[in-house]
Amino acid sequence: MTPDEHEHYLRRAYRHADFKKPKNAFGLSKSLEPDEMRSLLEAHVNSDAAAMRALAERRAAAVQDWLHGKLDDKRITIKPPRLGAKGITDKGKSTRADFGLH
Repeated sequence: MTPDEHEHYLRRAYRHADFKKPKNAFGLSKSLEPDEMRSLLEAHVNSDAAAMRALAERRAAAVQDWLHGKLDDKRITIKPPRLGAKGITDKGKSTRADFGLH
């Protein structure tokens, strides 16, 4: 993603975010610098277990959609996401995606 695209999507995410935003003298949402928007978005992000599970499922579905037509669909399955490190016995990071093909 280019820096211009990054800022475009950051502004779009900020505009659609559902939290109280700073207002200008006219009562309209104040124009902010990218770092300020990012900080506010990070402060208001929903990061409970249900939100993390939904994010993991959307990401898996996006990968599955991308692989559709490139591989036989019978070889691609989605397993339920793991939200913790339980069951990970190697020394790798626990924040990861595991892929497998049949």
